[in-house]
Amino acid sequence: TVNTWSCGDNLIVTHTIGDVAPETKTVTYGTVLTDLTGSDKCWITQNLGASRQASSATDKSEDAAGWYWQFNRKQGYKVGTSPAWTITSINESSAWTAENDPCAILLGTDWRIPTKTEWEAADANGGWNNYNDTYSSVLKLHAAGYLHASDGSLWGRGSDGRCWSSTQISNTDGWRLGFYSSYSNMNSNSKAFGFSLRCLRD
Repeated sequence: TVNTWSCGDNLIVTHTIGDVAPETKTVTYGTVLTDLTGSDKCWITQNLGASRQASSATDKSEDAAGWYWQFNRKQGYKVGTSPAWTITSINESSAWTAENDPCAILLGTDWRIPTKTEWEAADANGGWNNYNDTYSSVLKLHAAGYLHASDGSLWGRGSDGRCWSSTQISNTDGWRLGFYSSYSNMNSNSKAFGFSLRCLRD
């Protein structure tokens, strides 16, 4: 049979627990074609590992949050922490490499983590000023919280959204998009933090 999948269709993926997915489950991802970055890209409309799209900007559910990743690490984490949180600092000069990209590993080699430049463009072109704006966009970005670098504990779910880019700022910090009740911007954090991933394909 010919694979007739095209952007805008649902992408149904069975994730199997291992060194990337922290649990086994089948997920139906929504997809959308948008030029928010300045050129047409296909995006998933929920976080990687999320059982469903968020129902609001401040959706606090585990189903909508999905999984969390440390920078340039393929192992995903779910709140609990599963698997055990063993990395509390990262010091390496590297962008997020293709072989460690959970988007490519879990969704297919055409998928990847957005770059800093792509997130910056989406933030600017979308006119995003807070998490209500990011959620109102076609990407449905919401405040899924994050896992703290020190111990993997959950912080900010329902009030704080952070998505990694594939771009590092230094050996110890990576660029991420953050969105909150009163602002949305690119900033950097320690690579050991666990943030959400949104995947796109060219």
